[in-house]
Parts: sequence; structure tokens; C-alpha cells
Amino acid sequence: MLFIWSFNLCLLHVDTFLILGRYFCIPVRLVDSKDVFYGRLEMYVNKSFTSVCDEGFTDRSAKLACNILGFPYGKKQCCSSLGPHPVSDITVTNVQCRGTERSLDQCPHQTTAKYPCRSGKYVSLYCSKDQIVSKGNKKFKR
Repeated sequence: MLFIWSFNLCLLHVDTFLILGRYFCIPVRLVDSKDVFYGRLEMYVNKSFTSVCDEGFTDRSAKLACNILGFPYGKKQCCSSLGPHPVSDITVTNVQCRGTERSLDQCPHQTTAKYPCRSGKYVSLYCSKDQIVSKGNKKFKR
């Protein structure tokens, strides 16, 4: 029997799950959507969750974020697709994973204190159990 228990203790408020007697920290989350597979990406940095700027955010970064959330596939969505969000809440930019990292904070990235989010747009992701094919601005499962 598999038991999953969610609580907020690991690393001071990072979502944590107890699965078969082991704790797993989830340092990313998708918010501002009713769907668990789609939303604005937040990353745990400096003891709090923060939005991520879309500048420099790569497909590998999107795939890694979705992998952490339990989905094998993921794509970045265009242009703050969930509507307006305060630019002051976007404190991480240029997240550029190479594909060997196990979490987003291991990927090269910068803080907006030194490198502002010039676009003013946050990352939103679409994660899926199925491969995603892009056609224009639309995403299709294979």
C-alpha cells in the first residue's frame, strides 16, 4: 500500500511528501491555475517561493521543472500566459539548465537584483505525461 502525506516542513515551507517512509522535497510549484499540469512557475530560492522570468528560460529548464513535479514532458508557454503578475515578484532570471541537473537551483541562473527581468514576463509551464508537439502557439499531445 502506498501512502502519500503532504506537509510543509522541508527546507522551511517547501512542499514535502512522505512516500514509503522517505521524504521528498519539491522546490518548484505551478500556481495560478486550477490544473495541476499547467501554471505560473515558482522556484524556491532564499527561503521563499518566487516567480521566474521568461528571459533565458530554456526547454531543458521546462522539462526539468516538470520532471520534478512528476511529469516526463514539459514546455514553456508564451508571454505570461496566465495574465498580469507584479514584476517585483519575479526575482530569478536566465535559468538555463543543461540537462544534467536534478533541480532548478543547480541550473545556471541569476537574481533580478543584479539582472532585472527586462521583459517583465514570468514563466508559465504546460507539463504532460505524453510528449508535447508545438504547432505555432498551440501545444498538442502525441
